[in-house]
Amino acid sequence: MNEGIFYFFGIVFLLFAVWQRIRQKEIPAFALLMISILSFGLFAIFQYDFLFPWDERFHALVAKNMVETPLEPKLYRDMIITEFDYKPWYKAHIWLHKQPWFLWQMAFVMSIFGDSVYAMRGASVAMLLLFTLSIYFATRRLNPRFAFWLALIAAFQPFLFNLINGKTGMEHNDIAFIAWIAFSFWGLTEYVSSPYKIRGLLMIAIGCGIAVLTKWMGGFLVYGAWGLYLIFKREKQLKAWLLMGTAFLITIAVVLPWQLYIFSNYYDIAHYEWEYNGKHLFEVLEGHAGPWYYHLKIWWENFRIISLLILLAFFIVVIKSDKKAYTLALFGSALFVIILFSLAQTKLPVYSIIALPPALLAIASVSVKLNLNNAFVRGGIALFVVVSALHFFNLIRAKPLTDYEKNALKQKNFYAPLRNSLPQNAVLFNTSVFEHPELMFYTDRIVYETIPSAQQLELTEQKGYVPVFVNHPGNPLPKDYYGKYQVIEFPGY
Repeated sequence: MNEGIFYFFGIVFLLFAVWQRIRQKEIPAFALLMISILSFGLFAIFQYDFLFPWDERFHALVAKNMVETPLEPKLYRDMIITEFDYKPWYKAHIWLHKQPWFLWQMAFVMSIFGDSVYAMRGASVAMLLLFTLSIYFATRRLNPRFAFWLALIAAFQPFLFNLINGKTGMEHNDIAFIAWIAFSFWGLTEYVSSPYKIRGLLMIAIGCGIAVLTKWMGGFLVYGAWGLYLIFKREKQLKAWLLMGTAFLITIAVVLPWQLYIFSNYYDIAHYEWEYNGKHLFEVLEGHAGPWYYHLKIWWENFRIISLLILLAFFIVVIKSDKKAYTLALFGSALFVIILFSLAQTKLPVYSIIALPPALLAIASVSVKLNLNNAFVRGGIALFVVVSALHFFNLIRAKPLTDYEKNALKQKNFYAPLRNSLPQNAVLFNTSVFEHPELMFYTDRIVYETIPSAQQLELTEQKGYVPVFVNHPGNPLPKDYYGKYQVIEFPGY
């Protein structure tokens, strides 16, 4: 498919959206903005027709298997070889390395549109729309005249689109995570600014619960902001604190069943993953190290426009005497995220992006102190919007593939056609190292990187599977396998 058509329509709908907003037609403007984001989202997922090395391939395979077994997140559909170390997260039979919600979303989309790479990424487009929707309507509560422009700036961030298309790990997991966190902060804004407290409370509780079920403890961030709000407000009424406690109990009711399920059915794996996740704070895992200012650097490189707006907003709060408890709570929760992950020993770019929703809403909250009728202020907003758009269009286009990505494309082009030519009960052995997830996704067959022993081969055949061997430069196949088994020559010979 020519993804350029989506790029073209994305620009067209964006221009019409801006035009409608200039004409003060808010509802059509926002609707057109959402269509534009959808178009660019489709452009992003069709940019690359292969699974990116690292997390996307694992998420894609587990989600594909969950179409059939939603309560059994599997990497290997069947443990054909029993003498095999399935414990590490990258070789697990039952895959509990991440919480399941985003995988359920991906599996749902694949159950409708098929198990292609594009369909698998479709759920992430929906998450970007949810993120934009949350920022827009939360800002509407704080400053209706600024909502469209902040939503535009928030959504058109190249970093987010590289999560959608899988180029930046941990892609689909993190775009879902940030979307549900944004939804929970929308709920907090409703709770603080709207007379309909129960609606806001339920949005917080359910959104937070789903966020936790997407990527665990960071999903509770909204409760930190809520607590800070009550502290800065100097809330003394017990009812306000009890309402927060009630919401937290609802969140626990959303989160707890899955934890009880996995610990009762897969205790060893669940316990291993629990301990492994905790090590991220105190140990450098998998070589992901960095200086203390790592996340400040990430934000400046990827969210420069938003970072400048945050600094400007904080400056306005400091010089204004009528400080809002809610604004300070938002700033506080965003700052907590940056400090926490700056202290954490394992560092990855995506860890601190959960600060994005409260930071954006802090900007929205401060914007009420600006005179939007002032030509200088309106010019400043226009400048930020234009620079954001130019930054987006400059970076969203596909860049030349790295050698790592070229190899991933080569793997896809070789293995994907085998899906229709291999026996349905085939098992691939001796494949490229650490590329078993994408090969299982492409071929719809079980894949092992190793050459099995004679006993393992016998057991494989007893279970009704047909061994098929790959001969590739990384691990040449002994000649005595030729003629006895089907051998596939990987390109390069």
